[in-house]
Amino acid sequence: MAEEILLVAAENSAETYASQLLAEVKRTNRKWHFWGVGGEKLRRAGMEVVCDNENLGVVGIFEVLSAIWRLKRVKDMLLKEVLRRGCRYALLIDYPDFNLKLAADLKRNGVKVFYYIPPTVWAWRYQRVKLLKKYCRHLFIIFPFEEKIYQREEIPFTLLQHPLLSNWQDNLLSRDFFLKNNLDDKKKLITFLPGSRKSEVRRLADIMCAVGQMLQKEFSDVQFALLKADTIPEELLAGFKKGLSITLFPQSQRQELLANSSLVISSCGTATLETALSRVPLIVLYKVNLFSYLLGISFVKIRNYSIVNILNGEQLAKEFIQKDCQPEKIFAEARRLLTDSVYRQEMLEKFAKIKEQLQKEVNAEQQIVALLSEYIRD
Repeated sequence: MAEEILLVAAENSAETYASQLLAEVKRTNRKWHFWGVGGEKLRRAGMEVVCDNENLGVVGIFEVLSAIWRLKRVKDMLLKEVLRRGCRYALLIDYPDFNLKLAADLKRNGVKVFYYIPPTVWAWRYQRVKLLKKYCRHLFIIFPFEEKIYQREEIPFTLLQHPLLSNWQDNLLSRDFFLKNNLDDKKKLITFLPGSRKSEVRRLADIMCAVGQMLQKEFSDVQFALLKADTIPEELLAGFKKGLSITLFPQSQRQELLANSSLVISSCGTATLETALSRVPLIVLYKVNLFSYLLGISFVKIRNYSIVNILNGEQLAKEFIQKDCQPEKIFAEARRLLTDSVYRQEMLEKFAKIKEQLQKEVNAEQQIVALLSEYIRD
């Protein structure tokens, strides 16, 4: 009989990493049945999705508070399922405001909790380490600088190779990419990555579109692309079409799109790291509800928001945060990256070192399956 394992992958990147894990579980013939929170990608991977993650992606304190009752209903439903199924194990991925509360309830009900990509205690709200220590059996971390924190706090952990590298492909730059997508291979491709959360897209769509219009007016040799996250309905992207000719790309072409871009303008998230790994010039945008920003700013312990800049210890990719997230300022930086070859090359050379920091001999999903097997007996 298969072992029931609760899996919570509430956001786009979490779903990608979870899909990779399920592929490894299938490859190694583990008799584990994953069920819980996910989306279409996880359904295709064989997971039993009892709660769709489409409406769970929120960013910012105010946004989380406004969704508190909806999230509580999901949590309560999962707990009922845990008890009904006699589930003994749970793997929670990222999504800390929800998953830490769920972890507490799971522990009280005798469930062993494993946390993949735990909260960014190194960035803000360090006190969450106490909750991780109290409720989690083991952590799977993906950034080398996190090791010292969990060693000091005496929390069991495994440092993984970053899961992005499991399926990463280099050398995807190709003239064929432009031809098959009806793009001009003689023009520079400017790519917008507005994020996988609806609130992000709503706040950034008009700003990104305005930047695109300015670039279109300034340069005759540019064209535009937009990456659509699986969690974002197409109608939400209408703001990008205001006076701007833009080609929409699905998640399945993500790596190829980035590799063939001349410049990426991205929301602050995993996409910034993907862009750096692709060695493409990057501009980072971050804008949340003003109340969320003002409430959270006093707790933030880091100067940079993007993981690319945090890993490098300096701001390589310019970040336009909150009130500075203005089209005119972003356009000025975009123009510099398109015209100043020395400035551009300095950024790319430092991006090249990021992969070395995050790479290990064994893939993340292989490490996770191996460790879970020590706890779970088929």
